[in-house]
Amino acid sequence: MNLYYSNRAREYERIYYRNDEVRQKEQAAIRESMSTLFVNKHVLEVACGTGYWTQFVAQDASTFQVKY
Repeated sequence: MNLYYSNRAREYERIYYRNDEVRQKEQAAIRESMSTLFVNKHVLEVACGTGYWTQFVAQDASTFQVKY
């Protein structure tokens, strides 16, 4: 599974880096919501795909663990 996502991550993550103002605003709103939801929480992330959103949740969580 790790090898699969390593090989495909750039393809999957293109959606997050599109030059689309509406999409970028949506993602900013998602990040803000995630910060509120996960601040000071104990988080276990399962099947996180490429891990794009992981970087944001991990910043605010009290503890954070990933299981692939």
